[in-house]
Amino acid sequence: MPPGGEYGVSGVVRDLKGAGIKDVVLDFVQGEEILGTVTTDETGRWSKSGGLAGVVKIVPRAENWKFEPGSLTVSIEDAGAVLNFVGTCYGYSISGTVVDREGDPVPGVQLLYFEDSMVYAMDSIADYAGRITTGPDGEWKIDSVNEIVTIVPVKTTYRFLPQVQEFVRASDGAKFIGLSGLTTHADGEGKITKEDLDESRVKLTAEATDDAYSFVAWLVTTVADNPDDPAGLIYVEEELEDESIIVTLDGPVKAIAYFQIVDAEPYIVGTFDVIHSFPMALEEEFADELAASSKLVTAPKFDAAVGGDSFLQEYAGGMSGL
Repeated sequence: MPPGGEYGVSGVVRDLKGAGIKDVVLDFVQGEEILGTVTTDETGRWSKSGGLAGVVKIVPRAENWKFEPGSLTVSIEDAGAVLNFVGTCYGYSISGTVVDREGDPVPGVQLLYFEDSMVYAMDSIADYAGRITTGPDGEWKIDSVNEIVTIVPVKTTYRFLPQVQEFVRASDGAKFIGLSGLTTHADGEGKITKEDLDESRVKLTAEATDDAYSFVAWLVTTVADNPDDPAGLIYVEEELEDESIIVTLDGPVKAIAYFQIVDAEPYIVGTFDVIHSFPMALEEEFADELAASSKLVTAPKFDAAVGGDSFLQEYAGGMSGL
């Protein structure tokens, strides 16, 4: 036995997002001899409690993974040390579904994928690595991707939660929830007529149906990018006073026309500028689904595009005709 006695070491093997990697084999090599091996557990942790003596090289290995550093050399001076490796995955597959709020499949969604996490830069809009389209079952699959892959779903009149997902390893349960549709309601004695202007714009006109009533205002609720989370959405409510309005269906829209008795005290006062936390609302409604699909997924944190519009706004607008 080399001088200094036996010692042990331990550590963690993580992916590019910091999650532990299971079943990585670590060889303990001295010269041409492999002294032993250990395998990481569910959390990526490993431990060699003893049996090492002298200078030993630790080499991690797993199919489709490359590790940094490629090896570590230890000796008695490293006894009890915690030694970490970071793994990058190559040639992996990602699959999942796109569903609506009721859990029904959404066909015809384009999933654009980037083998680069910096997809929010304006000069990267056209630099996607590929795209696929969901079929009638709402399912999708992307094969043979490497390192960090970012996926953005796009479909005219839809917004998605999350708006973007980032992957660093294989996943077969990723989910996007598609939000779309126009909901209208007349509050009071009135009616709403709809006129389709094109596939994404509708003209709404409010008209009182009783001479005792008059139109007051529209309250239109839409969704917008969450300024604190590029993957999230927020509700935005706006009061509009014109009887005829044009709404753009680039996501779910709810329009309420308010009518009141003529000469009565108005019950809508001031301007609505109320913002609700849309991500939290959906987390409550779809907690199980979102939790199941996000075990290996975390939304990237990138800056908004130049000019105040997010990448998603700019990109979805440019892709709507595809």
